[in-house]
Order: sequence, then C-alpha cells, then structure tokens
Amino acid sequence: MSRSQKYSKTWNKFETEIENELDYLNQSATTIEEQKISSRVQEKLKIVLDEIEFLKHQTIDILKNGVTQNDLTKAECRVAKIQGKVYHYYERRDGKKFLTILSPNEWGKSCPFKYLGSFILGYDNMWKSCQPEKNESSSDLEESLRIIKELF
Repeated sequence: MSRSQKYSKTWNKFETEIENELDYLNQSATTIEEQKISSRVQEKLKIVLDEIEFLKHQTIDILKNGVTQNDLTKAECRVAKIQGKVYHYYERRDGKKFLTILSPNEWGKSCPFKYLGSFILGYDNMWKSCQPEKNESSSDLEESLRIIKELF
C-alpha cells in the first residue's frame, strides 16, 4: 500500500469518526439548548474541517513539487546547469527524460521528443515552472532580466 493510499485511508477513517460523533450529538440533542450546542459544535467543526482540507491540498501540492524537483534534478542534462537559466524538459520514445536549452520552437515543426515543460533553475537550486520564451530573438541579457523579474 502506497503512502498516499495510507493517508487517504486515514483521512476517510477520520471523516467517518467525525460524522458518527456528529450524528450522535444530533440524535441526543432533545432540548433547544442541546440543539444550539450541537449547531455551534457543527459550525466550529466545519471551520476546522475546511482548514484540514486546505492543509491536505497544500500537502499534496508540496509533495507533487518535491517529485517534480526530484525528477528534474535526476534528468539527463548534457550542458552545465546554471542558476537563472531556462531549461526545457523532454521525454524520449524510450521513456528517458532529459533537460536541454533548446526550446520547442527551436526544434521546428518536427520535434522528435515529447515536450514536458520549461523550467528555470533558481538561485536556491530549486526548479520553477515557466512558459517557453515567446520571443526567441531576445538577447540573453533581456531574457535574464525577464526571469529575474518573474522571481521577484
């Protein structure tokens, strides 16, 4: 069983327990005062559950980013990786992935590889997704300035 399956199973168990407790609280509330208490508890739980859901999505995003960072770091790259430069990520027919400085536009209409995205290597050695350059004729200085502005 994968970690994500374990987390999902734990989350579902947690949700079931909360639903059971709320059902019990609702069924045992016979007076108006008990119903008010039940209602307040439900409101507070709704807020907490919304926060948990937000944190769950944040956690998934962080994990996905970690996988992407790992994949890009492991990818074959036959040029020196320089911080602040844009690299383009491709997959060969045999499934091997690699980074290159050649954008999809530079391959022309018949790019022999599957394009997976463009990334900039940050000054913290973390990869950040970016769009391929729209103006291939821009100088390296102009491109570097554009990328620096995006980072800040």
